[in-house]
Amino acid sequence: MYSIEYTNRFRKDLLRCKKQGKDLELLKSVIKQLDTDSKLHRKYRLLKLVEPYAGW
Repeated sequence: MYSIEYTNRFRKDLLRCKKQGKDLELLKSVIKQLDTDSKLHRKYRLLKLVEPYAGW
């Protein structure tokens, strides 16, 4: 299970998104899925790196 920790950088980015009028429901749903240990949809998973970035 993941532990959700909100950093100052995240809070500032969130405020910026609110000011721009972006819909935050999608972000809230993804955070809730991480918090409840649900499987994320395939489009939210990390991508597999290919050469020359494979070691990062």
